[in-house]
Formats: sequence, structure tokens, C-alpha cells
Amino acid sequence: MLWKWLIPVGVVGLFALFMVWSPGGDITSTPRFWRDEAIPFEIARGWAETGMLDVVVAPGITNTFSYLTHATGFPVTLPLGIVFWIFGASLFIARVYMLVWIAVALASVFFVARSFFGKSESLAAVMLVGTFSSFYANGRTVTGEIPGLVFLLWALFFIYKKEWLGWGGLLLGLAVVTKPSMYLLVLPAIALEVIITRRGLFLKDGLKLAQGVIPILLLWFYIIVPQFFELSSWQGMIALYQQPFNEASLLSQFPTGLWSFFFHSTIFYFLMTTAIVVYTQRGRLFDSQSKRMIFFVLLYGICALVYVLRSPGWFRFLVGYEVLILIGVVPALFFFAKKIHLPQGAFVAVFVVLHMVNYFFLSNIPSGSTAIQASQTVRVLLSTHPEATIGFVRLPTVAPFVDSWHKYQFGDIGGHETYGVHPLSYAPEKLPTYLASYDDRYEGFEEVLDRYYRSTNIKIFSNTMLYIRR
Repeated sequence: MLWKWLIPVGVVGLFALFMVWSPGGDITSTPRFWRDEAIPFEIARGWAETGMLDVVVAPGITNTFSYLTHATGFPVTLPLGIVFWIFGASLFIARVYMLVWIAVALASVFFVARSFFGKSESLAAVMLVGTFSSFYANGRTVTGEIPGLVFLLWALFFIYKKEWLGWGGLLLGLAVVTKPSMYLLVLPAIALEVIITRRGLFLKDGLKLAQGVIPILLLWFYIIVPQFFELSSWQGMIALYQQPFNEASLLSQFPTGLWSFFFHSTIFYFLMTTAIVVYTQRGRLFDSQSKRMIFFVLLYGICALVYVLRSPGWFRFLVGYEVLILIGVVPALFFFAKKIHLPQGAFVAVFVVLHMVNYFFLSNIPSGSTAIQASQTVRVLLSTHPEATIGFVRLPTVAPFVDSWHKYQFGDIGGHETYGVHPLSYAPEKLPTYLASYDDRYEGFEEVLDRYYRSTNIKIFSNTMLYIRR
């Protein structure tokens, strides 16, 4: 019995080691700490220190418009808040927490793929996913792409393999709220799949799925909508999700933007992989349950592609589909290898080698520690004056490293929505001790800055001076 599981555990363990290797730095500097990670980090720290699951915008006070900041949902931020409460808040702790999610995701790939396709196929799926650079580039940061994928994988298992639709719906709901911008798209995809494949039974199946999805969505709405029964709160949230980007979409860049997008190596690779799956899906390679699952994945891929085209071309919205199609392509690669009398893992081995070459030599995972160094400068200053506070203006990657009782912050989301109150808008007696703004921009508050502050001659970034009360 032990030997039966030794190889699978060894494969999962081997590729789990990939998650601790960092091209260009350690796990805190690769990937670079960035805006989309900083806000969930801040939310988790806010819960650990104040008991409120949101961004701290003034000492002990959180943002009142939660839908602006919960792009990564409570299934990620709340457990991280508990971890911070136990071990303290640090980027190292947060990255270790995400490494656990990566390990869970690899194990989920193995067990879910094994249930649909078999043991050999599941090991090959882990090898493909475990060497895929985008899986780690997205998975190490405190964002919802990979945790949401975990919920989605198990949702597919319960919906298509076990046919426990209520549990499957609950897991779909968790996937949706973990990373709404990416996994809201599973709802139209699953609805289309059920309507097309179940025909006369689609209403019955849809109701069972809804029984699991709706309670999770209601809990999510309760968390992110400040005044649940006021129309203005819902209008603000809907407006943000209709236009969450502050850059031009790929569709608006027709034809040059679309041309470069579709001929990008990543898109070409996954279009080829998708074509292989579509070709074999029509035959007898997959059983009826697997066919339905693959059909859902393809529908979800279409929805995800449309969303990416509406964005400035951000490939990270495709990572969920990319992992799912890598799992689905394994039986097809085995089939083609067998057809031309090669070892069944021959083509998978080629794909794995391509992934490894890309991961170790060609991947462009941004590295850097400028935000960490800037925060260290700020914390040293604050440590010398226990009562001091600091105001951050559009510096979301520095603010999370300061505790919830000594900071003010003001930022923007999507280029047109803001959270918090500008630190210079407070009454003179409440102004923060120190002040820092991205690019030294204080539009509309220059007079207040000149009257109450002077430069410390300390730059936390090349373009950001630190100021102190006169």
C-alpha cells in the first residue's frame, strides 16, 4: 500500500520544490511585492490588528467601501489574517502562506485529474502544472488566482464526477468570491454547459447548483457592500466591475493590439493546446463525465479570453484556464504518443522540458525589494517616536508594512475610484507626523504641505520624498 502512493507523493513533492526556487531573488523579492498583492495583505493585517476585514485608512479605522478593495476575497484574506494574528504580519509569513496554497493546488491537480483520467495521467498533469512558470508567478503573491483554482478543481470533481451538485455549487461560489475578476466567469460557463448537455434536466440541475452558490455570494455581498439595502452601494460596486481598468482595452487597440496579442508565444501555445483537446474530445478518448468537464473548461476559456480582450491585455486572467487545459491535454498527448508507437509519456516529456526551459531561463517574473526597503526606512523612523504617525498617498505597496494604529492612507482603484481620505485634508491637530506621496504629487494640497511640513531629505523611492511636521 505504501509503494502505491510513494511515486505520486514523490512527484508532488518534487514539483512543490519548484515553488521555493526564485529566479532573481528570494521568496519575498520574487515576485516583486505589487499593488494587487499589497491590498489583500493590508486587509489581512487589518483584521489581525483591528478585527475588521478591510484596508486601514486612518489609525484603527478601515475603509467604508469594501467593494473597492476586495479584489481578492475573504477565503484568502481571512485565513491570512488568522496567520498574522498568530505569527505576526510580515511578507515572509504571507509568502509561506501562499506556498501552502500552491502545495494544496498541486495535490488537488493530482487527485482531481486521477479521478477523471487515471493515475498515470494525474502524475503527468502534476508535471505539466508543476513546471508552468505562470502558476508560480501568480501563486506566490497574496492574490486569489491559485486559491480560487483549488476551489474550482474540487467543484468540477463534485459536479461531474460525484454529481453532488449542492457541494459543487458551494465550491463554485468559493472560487468566485476568492478572485471575482477571474472566476465570476465560471457562472455563465457552467450555466451554458448545463443548458446544452442536460437539456430537459437543466432547470433541476441549475437549482441544485444555485443552492450551493447563492449562500456564498450572499455572504460575500454582506462583506463588501457597506449599506446592503441602499441602491447607491450596489450601483458603485456594479460600476467598478463594469470598468475595473484604468488603461485602454485590447479591443480599442484594433488591429495592432489584437495582432500582437494573438501572436504572443503564450497565446499561441495555449491555442495549440486547446486545439489538441478539442480534436480528441470529439472521439472516444473521454468518458461522458470527462467530456462534460472538458466542455465546461472550453466554455470558461472563451469567457476568460473575452475578458482579457476587454482588459489592457493582462494574461494573468487566463491562468485558471491555462492550468485546467494543461490537465485536460494529458490524455490527448498519451493518445497521440500511443498512436505512433511512442512511450505514452513522450509528448508530455517534451511539454515538461519546454516548461522547465521557460521557467528557469526565459520567464519574466518581476523581482525587486524597493517597497520592502522603503518600508524599513519608514519603520525605523516611527520606532524612534512611538506616538508618531505617517500619511501615505497612493503608496499601497509601502503602507501595509506599517501597523494599523500609526498610519493614514489614501489610494485609488481602477484609476477613477478612491479609498480613504487624503492625509492633508484633516484638521491641523490631526495631521500625521510624517508624509509620503507617490511621485511627490500633492495636487490641491500644496499650500497645506508648505505650511505644516518640511522635507527630511530622505527619499523612500527615487521620486518620493519623506516629509515631517514642522
